[in-house]
Amino acid sequence: MAGKQKPKKLALKLDPAVEAYLNADPTQVDTPQWGAPEITLTPYQRRKRERDANRVRDWYDLPSSIKKNMETIAKIERVPKSQLAAFFLFDSIQRYETGEITLAPFKIASNIPRFQFFLHLPIGEHNPNRVKS
Repeated sequence: MAGKQKPKKLALKLDPAVEAYLNADPTQVDTPQWGAPEITLTPYQRRKRERDANRVRDWYDLPSSIKKNMETIAKIERVPKSQLAAFFLFDSIQRYETGEITLAPFKIASNIPRFQFFLHLPIGEHNPNRVKS
């Protein structure tokens, strides 16, 4: 039995551009820029991109009755629901900061370490666990 033959090594020639890329310093290699360049955007698309960048979207757990009331008021006033919600949040924050309204009557003790209190919304019910502060 003859000895095992070693497989022949193939000498591959790389394209000079590929070889230069593979041998280049990784910190010096240009990375592609993702997203559409500003030049190709229409004026509308540029304004929308700016508007979306300044927009804050957040999620809140709300009782369904509040959602229904918001939809009803938005239809009556003929305004978008998101703008109506922003108005009510803005108005409530202003009133809270001036001391016109307080959270104290709605605070209930929390049983988890992350929060000292929860807020109980008075939607047609009375809660005897309410904390006075």
